[in-house]
Amino acid sequence: MDGNPLDKNPLKVSWNQLRSIVKRQWGKLTESDLDEIDGDVDKLAERIQRLYGYPHDQVAAEVELFTRQIQDIYRDDVGNPIVGG
Repeated sequence: MDGNPLDKNPLKVSWNQLRSIVKRQWGKLTESDLDEIDGDVDKLAERIQRLYGYPHDQVAAEVELFTRQIQDIYRDDVGNPIVGG
């Protein structure tokens, strides 16, 4: 799946900073879940799907949107993403 954000780990670099944002987005995630996910978007998607019962396509779209938003927010002074990518 070339180009699919679920094939990458854009959250890994700043996971400790992003944990609270991920928790706010998907409140059913526990601290233990976040420890296990450790910035891996595949694990994040799997956990969301399990906890919320969303279909795979919906989870993929939500995680893709979330990672894009995070990448847009976390850019360096010249506009390069500082989170994954």
